[in-house]
Amino acid sequence: MDSLQQQPYGPGLLALVAVGLMAYGVHMGLQARYRRIKLPDLRGGCRGLSRFFTG
Repeated sequence: MDSLQQQPYGPGLLALVAVGLMAYGVHMGLQARYRRIKLPDLRGGCRGLSRFFTG
């Protein structure tokens, strides 16, 4: 990172990467908080699985 920071574009590039990582972290935090997962309806029991394992 030191050699990258010594380049003319280095500090700007490192700042851009840092902002991008923070934005990604915020995005994933919001997605984890507000995402709804649709679960399958299991009221029918495991009849489908028993047929799969018994042949």
